[in-house]
Amino acid sequence: MPMSPRRLGAALVAVAVASGPAVVPQPAQALPVFSKAEGDAEGLFLNRSEVSCTPASTLSPPAFGIPVVVDGPATSVAASASGSMTRTGDPTDVVSSTTHFDATGAVSSLGGNPRTLEVTGSGSVSVSTTQSASQCRAEAVSHVALVTAFTVSQAGFLTITTTATAHTLILVGVEDAVSGDKLVRLVDEGSALSGPLTIPLVPGSYEGDFEIGARVRSSVPVPPRAVSASVRAVFTVAGSQLTADHGRGGSYVSLPDARECSAHVLLPTITDRKRQARRIKRVTFFVNGVPVTKARTPHRGVQLALPADDGARADVRAEVALRPKRKGRSGTVVATEATYEACS
Repeated sequence: MPMSPRRLGAALVAVAVASGPAVVPQPAQALPVFSKAEGDAEGLFLNRSEVSCTPASTLSPPAFGIPVVVDGPATSVAASASGSMTRTGDPTDVVSSTTHFDATGAVSSLGGNPRTLEVTGSGSVSVSTTQSASQCRAEAVSHVALVTAFTVSQAGFLTITTTATAHTLILVGVEDAVSGDKLVRLVDEGSALSGPLTIPLVPGSYEGDFEIGARVRSSVPVPPRAVSASVRAVFTVAGSQLTADHGRGGSYVSLPDARECSAHVLLPTITDRKRQARRIKRVTFFVNGVPVTKARTPHRGVQLALPADDGARADVRAEVALRPKRKGRSGTVVATEATYEACS
């Protein structure tokens, strides 16, 4: 998906697939996750005038196909653009614009799937004029892109977050590499998403284009100012554990490594250690803050089925009421908790 000036200035558009993954198949041992991971950089100076104006510009050499090492250090790319626009027939009317942008791109993988795709950068913009307002209008753009092609071996979700200041651009594109269906298409200037955007991905091949940069278009002065933008995408396997179980209750209850998506449940297990199991008076399980199952004096090693909505992430908490170690003393309550990705 090469960069093009025609993509700049478009309205915000988002397209997401309608249905998501329902099961958690085992990862396939096949080709590398990323068949392509490259950085691009380009400077542009464009005439946006409604009257006749003569442009003159200096642009950084375009750079395309800069390798990004998978699971390696971030790759640096940079672009700059500066120039002036002079009113035809009036050499005293000049507008000059400058942009510069430095960025890094990185990708990582885990267990036969992509893990993270990220491009982040900062730079500056400025505009000066010889008159209070020029009849000419110039646009200077310095943009960079992380261009990828990757394979998903397990059904899951790609969650995209962005940051942006004024005078920046953001473009995010994700499409099915086989059908060409656009799963996400975001183009915006000077603003970030109001919140994370999550799309389901089934096993298959995809292309991702993540672009950011500095951009200024004006016929009046813009004082020099710093700008920054970023795009980060994180892939999580459907039903997987997002945060490891933690808390003192883990000595008495073991939360599972993943949800049982096909059965629509989670299966925590009571400890099989006799001494610890005998201390358990009661275990109460909560899913997203709601109590769903309670077990009194459970047998050691037993599994308990917790119902959970397939379409939502699950925050699971087990509160274990313990018998006192000695008579006459009060018992204690310990807990363990973990978070799981949705199944669909």
